[in-house]
Parts: sequence; C-alpha cells; structure tokens
Amino acid sequence: MLSSERLRSEVFKPLWLKMTALKYTIKITNINSLETYYGSKADFVEKLGTRISYVTKAEKGERKTVCGWRITYSEKYS
Repeated sequence: MLSSERLRSEVFKPLWLKMTALKYTIKITNINSLETYYGSKADFVEKLGTRISYVTKAEKGERKTVCGWRITYSEKYS
C-alpha cells in the first residue's frame, strides 16, 4: 500500500505529465506541397502515424524534418 504522498509523486504526477505533454499547439509545414497544419501535437502525430519522439526531436532542433514536414512553431519550445 502506498501513502497518498508517494502515490501522488510516483503514479499521478507521471501520468499527468504524459497527458499534458501532447496538448500544446504546433505549426508545421510540408516541404513538398507547402501544406500547413496548425493544431495540437497529439492530433498531428495521429494524422501522420509517426512516433512522438520524432516530432519532439524536430521541435528541439535535433532533426530537420519529420516525414517531409518541418516544424515552424511550437508553443512549448518557442
């Protein structure tokens, strides 16, 4: 049995961080067609069918593109 403080720090806080990590807004442009997407990161990851880590690396500048899309604005990393 976990104490309420330990339960909060070990279970609820990590879950809350994962749930809110994808809720912020990004603006991303397709390199070839110049189509622009503006919306939540979670919706874009679902639309593209890619890994979350690839999009995060592109936001941080560790990758240039994600499947032909370039991130031009990220609410979290701006």
